[in-house]
This record gives sequence, structure tokens and C-alpha cells, in this order.
Amino acid sequence: MMGEPEHQVLAKLPDQAALGGRGKEREALVANGQLIEVYYFRSGNIPDGRITNEEFTPYVFIDGTLMAVGWMALNAMDLSRSQ
Repeated sequence: MMGEPEHQVLAKLPDQAALGGRGKEREALVANGQLIEVYYFRSGNIPDGRITNEEFTPYVFIDGTLMAVGWMALNAMDLSRSQ
């Protein structure tokens, strides 16, 4: 999936409504002149009544192309220089 266009990747991921429907909102920002979008897909469920990051996997798209998957990859990216 890495390097694939956003629409192709999103079509392959599971239906979030079927996974409980309680999701995390997509985030978007511009950094270094590039559009960065992070989609959070529910990949687990901890039955404690709370929604926490451990229940999601982030997919990071830069200018419409999948560039990273997972919390380690997201945390390693320097998104602090947004414009």
C-alpha cells in the first residue's frame, strides 16, 4: 500500500461503521508546502467505555499519497513546522 493514492488505500481499509462506528476525526495540515492528512482507522477495541489511541492505526498521506502507517512513523515525522 505504501506509495499508493489515497482513494485506493481508503477503499482497501475496513468499514469503520462495522467496527463500532466510534472513530477519530481525520486531521489535515499544511507543512513545508505539502498537504498532510492523517486518517485514524480503528484496529482494535478495548472494552472499557473509552476511546483511546491504542484502538487506532494512523495512515499518513502527503499530497494524496500514502507515506507512513502507524504511531511510530507518525511520531517520527516533524509536523511542528506547519504553515
